[in-house]
Amino acid sequence: MNNTASLQQTIHNYCLQSYSAGDFAKNQQILEHLRKFILDWNNLPLLKTIIEVDCKQETTFVIYSLLQKAIASGCKFVNVLQNPQRKSQSYEEYESHERQHFTAIVTTHLNIVINYFTKGLQHQNYVQNTVLFALAYMLRKYWSEIITPEQLVEKLINTFFYTQNIQILTLGCKLFENLLSCVRQYYYATGYLEFRKIMMGFQRQSLSTLLEQTHKLVQNQLKMGTFLQIYQLDKSYADSLIQLLNSFLTFNFNLSFYEIDVDHDSKENFIINFPDSYFQIINDDNLNKEYFRAIIEFYPIDQGISIRILNNLQRIASARLSLFFQKHNFKKVLRRTLWDGLLFLLNNYELYLNNTDFSNEVCSFAIRLVSNFTLKKLQKFQDLFDQCVNQLNRINQLILNNQGIKLSSNSVFIKLQEVWHQFLFQINIYSSQYIQQFKLLQNSVNLSFKLLIHAFYNGNPFSEIPPNYPIKKIKKFLDKGFHLCIQVYQQNTIECINVISDLLKTLPIMQVQTLQPQEQLITLQKFSALLCLISALVLSPAQMEFLSGGESQFSQNKMDGHPQARILLQAILDLIVYTNKLNIPADNYVCKLYHTSILIFIQTYISQTIESLYLDENQQIVISQSQLQMSLGNGSSVQQNYLVVIEGCLEKCFQIFTFHDPDLVEYSFIILQYTYEKLKRQLDRRFFRQSSISSMLKQFFLQMDLTCFNEVQYIKKRKQVYKLVSLVWVDDQLDDYVPALVDIYKQIKKSIANETNKVNMLKYLWDMIGVVDELEVDSIYRVFLRIVFPDLSSLLSTDNTQIFVQDYDSSLGLTALLCAIFKNKNTRLSNENIQILLYQIYGKASTFFITSIDYLILQAQTSIQQGQQVKDGILKMAAKLLKVMGQISSSKQINQGFFVIYQDSSYLNLFKKQLQFIIVYKPLFLNLIKYKKYLFECLEGICSEHSETLAYRCGADVYLDLLMISEGTLKEILNFKQLKGEEQINEEALQISQIASILCNVMQFLIQEGVVGEQADTDMIKKKTQEVFTQGKQVLQSIFSSAFTIMVAFPKILKFSTPNSEILFAISLFNPIEFQQSLIQLIQEYRNTIQLPQQTLEFITQGYLALTNYLNSTTKELFTKQIKQALEQICAQEEF
Repeated sequence: MNNTASLQQTIHNYCLQSYSAGDFAKNQQILEHLRKFILDWNNLPLLKTIIEVDCKQETTFVIYSLLQKAIASGCKFVNVLQNPQRKSQSYEEYESHERQHFTAIVTTHLNIVINYFTKGLQHQNYVQNTVLFALAYMLRKYWSEIITPEQLVEKLINTFFYTQNIQILTLGCKLFENLLSCVRQYYYATGYLEFRKIMMGFQRQSLSTLLEQTHKLVQNQLKMGTFLQIYQLDKSYADSLIQLLNSFLTFNFNLSFYEIDVDHDSKENFIINFPDSYFQIINDDNLNKEYFRAIIEFYPIDQGISIRILNNLQRIASARLSLFFQKHNFKKVLRRTLWDGLLFLLNNYELYLNNTDFSNEVCSFAIRLVSNFTLKKLQKFQDLFDQCVNQLNRINQLILNNQGIKLSSNSVFIKLQEVWHQFLFQINIYSSQYIQQFKLLQNSVNLSFKLLIHAFYNGNPFSEIPPNYPIKKIKKFLDKGFHLCIQVYQQNTIECINVISDLLKTLPIMQVQTLQPQEQLITLQKFSALLCLISALVLSPAQMEFLSGGESQFSQNKMDGHPQARILLQAILDLIVYTNKLNIPADNYVCKLYHTSILIFIQTYISQTIESLYLDENQQIVISQSQLQMSLGNGSSVQQNYLVVIEGCLEKCFQIFTFHDPDLVEYSFIILQYTYEKLKRQLDRRFFRQSSISSMLKQFFLQMDLTCFNEVQYIKKRKQVYKLVSLVWVDDQLDDYVPALVDIYKQIKKSIANETNKVNMLKYLWDMIGVVDELEVDSIYRVFLRIVFPDLSSLLSTDNTQIFVQDYDSSLGLTALLCAIFKNKNTRLSNENIQILLYQIYGKASTFFITSIDYLILQAQTSIQQGQQVKDGILKMAAKLLKVMGQISSSKQINQGFFVIYQDSSYLNLFKKQLQFIIVYKPLFLNLIKYKKYLFECLEGICSEHSETLAYRCGADVYLDLLMISEGTLKEILNFKQLKGEEQINEEALQISQIASILCNVMQFLIQEGVVGEQADTDMIKKKTQEVFTQGKQVLQSIFSSAFTIMVAFPKILKFSTPNSEILFAISLFNPIEFQQSLIQLIQEYRNTIQLPQQTLEFITQGYLALTNYLNSTTKELFTKQIKQALEQICAQEEF
């Protein structure tokens, strides 16, 4: 008795200790003791006393937190039921015993929780929530394993729903909401089919019962008052009840059979396959009306509840219509209630119109309603429809008049266009039946369209865009904002062009420099707005097709081409040519937006016209056969020379460089790069080189002033300049590429000719990267490397590398250049003799690598010794260095091992430094996924090259370093604190594959070299092999055990099984007999039995028998196949 009391007090003390912050290592030991206590069924009486009688808050919280985590990580309860000790047991008997085992666990814990809540109602919410979640998770985890789980759910319903105690009702709502949440949550670690099995089993056995009882509870509560009155009585209860209703309606009923990727049950899914059991709650008219009332009533008090209720109605509006088969009256009532509710929400727009998120949710409800229930029976609710359209029209006007149109990622105006589009689409189907409503909608759209143009023109659509916002994102907002407008207002296209043309005529853009400063800014802002409207509304592909004689989505009449569009676009092109002569610097926000809108127009125009070019030999002009360009030429008897047309556009891009704004300059380069690439690909090369636009680029290049890129943060953008220059000047089809390369490099070298400071050196590096990235022909690439090699050798000298490695920007720049040199595809695909140059460059670069490694290791060790975190800049430098070293090694361009074998010690020193570098930085990259990826790629790359180096020039200590890295990686994967998601699984599977590749290549080569070769070599290799096995036996056993544990811990993650079985193969090569026994012992411990199935033993025996022929190329494949089959069989039996 004293021992029990002592243990009981110890448990309480342990829980208090782990509950408080303290020694981490000690706490981990305590948690492990507690976990074993909880999982041992012999301790059940004491556990019940602790929870039900002692009922201490901290103890309860710790125990149920640990219980849930233990179940989630696959831990097993022991000593639950005595398994009859029989030599043979049928599958039916085994399955029955297992089901009794899990049923006993769940039933017992369910009763403990019920008893706990008779005493634990005074505990804080976080403790109660932890207990409820642990029980819900246990039910979900063992749902398919327990006998009659529906009876357990009914017992919980009787306990938590059949009571007048508000606190118990609240707990019941939370419990069932947790259960629904756990059931519909997909865990990648358990496999999709198991997830689907539990989902479908729960839906079949208990969902309808639970829904029916919840519906009754809601009906009873609403008899006594509204949701708001319940909320005023008990806030927690009302919130839990509404959340439970939301969980029922957001349950995933759109399951596919095979893949989670196609289980689309998101907010964009307009049809939801509710089962028949949902009919009653969906058609509860009183409840649906209460939903609408509650949305508005809760909005000033708790918008979160309003949103959840609105989401419920969105789901109801999306219910499959087959649910109402032969129940037309119910469908009629529901449809009218939903339309009536929509009108009620729209009538209260003043409450929420300034709340973008809430307004968008109301619009989503309207879209779902009209999409699903359609307008086929419009005559039955046309009064409500007309009022909704009028109210939407009023809201639309208010937004355009008061708020205007803002280019932003989350705009109410954009969402309203979706509503108009869906309404128009649906009524267009029945337009002949409902002529009046069709005209009403068209009139509303016409009015909205006119307001849109003027609101955009007169307002400030750019007000929510930050000053330094990237132009690419501004264009993205523009395209997204007007994508639906194009479909909604297509019938208004001609009017749109006329309105824009009229506004353009009244805009004094030609006299802008003579205006007062304030008037000048207003004029530029209005011109910017018009250009954006033209880019989005007029230059879209859909509009061009319509303007050239295509069909409107909402009109059956085919139209002729429209001269108004031609006149407008030609006027804009002429204006751009004119504005090139104006000096309007981008020195303020409005002026920068003015230039931005011109660039967006130019990019849109060129992308629409630059395809299908051909050279007219007679007239020596380039003609574009694009739809847009042909329509521009229709008004003239002489065909336009396309190069002349876009010359003004490109001149604008070149003019932008004089403004020294990095964002504008970069976007101009994007346009120029795209344009010159298209022109070069489609035109005769000699004509292209002699054209005026090539002369423009040459003139720009010789007079280039890129002072905007002189700041360190912008210097890397200089590579765009030299990519463009290399694209135009260097041509493999002409014979003058050598002089072109010489001229380009002369211009690059000017940066360091006068003064070699940091900024000039960075200019040199990034200019070089631009050329290297662009050169695509092997002969040209080799010539360029020969031209730059003397200066590159000087750059990589010992004295210079000491300077480079200590400066963050310079180090990254030089690393990026080396990365670009070895990344160029010609280094892999070349038929030219480029390898000698690469070896020479790599020989020089190795000094930089070693110096950088020494510096970075010193920085990391110094920070750690001082108890400080390693700086982000140092971590980034280390990651970039690993990236380039891994890339060079993995590409097989440099065979470093070849030099090591022939007594060249420089590469051996680099290899040892690289391993030391990886060992130091591996723990620092633990939570940095991208950096860790570079580290493992580098490790795999250098090890694949240095198998011979390891065998003949390295001692056992280097092998032990590799084994320690491998052991640490596998233990990190096993030491997970939460369920693994898909991204984490993919990352870890890649790491395991890389470790497997390293161990297999290195160890297999070592063992094989001990058999084949000269006597002196084989004796030395055998001695080294024995040293590795003897000194590293404990680590080898640890790796072997960890690989096995990962395979059985995650049997359904196929990405883990093959590489881990390869790791078992690599380790087993040292001593097949010993490791065969180790594998059998691990399986016995895992199964908690001495006797293993005969077939399993046969698989293992066959696998290890294959190792006797380890020189055979198929040995690894034979071994892994047999071991995988053995472990899959063991895991399948364990699952059953």
